[in-house]
Amino acid sequence: MGVLRHLDLGEVEATGRVLAYLDADVIVTATGFDLSVLGDIAFTVDGVPVNFADTVTYRGMMFTGVPNLLWVFGYFRASWTLRADLLGDFVCRLLHHMDDLGVRKVTPQLRPEDADMELGPWIDPANFNPGYLTRSQHLMPRRGDKPEWQHTQDYWTEKDALPAVDLDDEGAFGVLFGVDVDVTGLPPLPIVAVD
Repeated sequence: MGVLRHLDLGEVEATGRVLAYLDADVIVTATGFDLSVLGDIAFTVDGVPVNFADTVTYRGMMFTGVPNLLWVFGYFRASWTLRADLLGDFVCRLLHHMDDLGVRKVTPQLRPEDADMELGPWIDPANFNPGYLTRSQHLMPRRGDKPEWQHTQDYWTEKDALPAVDLDDEGAFGVLFGVDVDVTGLPPLPIVAVD
């Protein structure tokens, strides 16, 4: 049962039971917030607005059809900086590799063998499902059923997998230089109301 009201002496449930006595000048209640995907920045590619819900995530850090953008999103159940550090190392490797090849732009794209890949919400709701994220899944990129198209939230897997990505391997890193597959015709993820 939630807090019904705040008194000078504390919080009181609807039953009248005092939950806690507070010595506070101000009480701020928080009932949740709405996620702002990439800070609500209006991204465009070649003048066309980007709808991140129409993209597929590459390892939870890049998005199909969006060039030269890497999103640093940490772990929910571990130190945020563990993943930030892994992604920092990855982007440095990527930039050096691009420099070696004389490439100025990298755009994740699904490979032809990914065309029939099953797509789901950005993060598996069975793995992490707070209200703010569940309410916002329809705004987030999708994830595929293959490891390179998922945001696993698993440091113990990523600490080995990300440094091992072969930047010259068509099967692992080649997705960034692959063939574009249009996923905008897929049905949208449902908007979920969570109390």
